[in-house]
Amino acid sequence: MTQVTEEHLQAFLDERLAGLRAEVFEMIGGQQASEEGRREQAGAALKREFFAHVTAMEDKFKSDVDEGRRQLVAIKRELAETRALLSSFPHATEASAHATLHLTRRKGFDGLSTYVGGAQWKGWRFSTLRWLTQEHKPFEELLQKIERLKKEPEEPADGTPLKLGEEVVSVEQHWCCEELYALLSQKTKD
Repeated sequence: MTQVTEEHLQAFLDERLAGLRAEVFEMIGGQQASEEGRREQAGAALKREFFAHVTAMEDKFKSDVDEGRRQLVAIKRELAETRALLSSFPHATEASAHATLHLTRRKGFDGLSTYVGGAQWKGWRFSTLRWLTQEHKPFEELLQKIERLKKEPEEPADGTPLKLGEEVVSVEQHWCCEELYALLSQKTKD
């Protein structure tokens, strides 16, 4: 944006005034003094009016820029508050795309042995846990939490989140619990 200064404005108006004066001198030879005075007064009034208009537009532009900056600051503050609020919820990020494929349909599931009880527990547990953590790393943390529980978790009431101990499980942990249930349903026999 080109900034109009008072000097530029003055030069422009002086040039126009000189041109008008020359025309007036040619048209009216004898009444030079009175006509020149009126033109100078009109030119000075025109300059003041134009300068006042430019100043008003400049002030309006500055206030619009200031208002835009205030709105930007408000939006950034609201975004930060929203992020803080979302991060305070007791859930992890959504399960990864890799985790959305059910365990029972993954390669290697059919190769897991079925637990039928007895002395086979340690071997079955080791191979199954190893396969689970290779397929999806969050199973390791979830299974450690489950093994540290003092009492068996209860089924949550409708509308209440699933908890392990006193902690609400994340979306990803909830998916892991469902997959673990499906695995135990298919790979254990009474």
